[in-house]
Amino acid sequence: MSLFGDLASGIGQALGAGIGSLGGPLGTMIGREIGGVIGDFVAGAADQFLGLANDAAQESDLPEAAKFVLNTAYDIGFN
Repeated sequence: MSLFGDLASGIGQALGAGIGSLGGPLGTMIGREIGGVIGDFVAGAADQFLGLANDAAQESDLPEAAKFVLNTAYDIGFN
């Protein structure tokens, strides 16, 4: 998974575990799993949206330096 995907999944797991802890140990485990799934969904949606934006930027008439910076940022975050 990508850097952003790992981050989103970790945040989702932490939030899910925190909210689930109100229901005890079982709630913590269930909350962590649900939070992880939500985090993975958010990461996947962001990856697709920003991938399309990166592709559009690469095909635009932006200066080559700007295209390089955008592509590098996308690669670091999502590949």
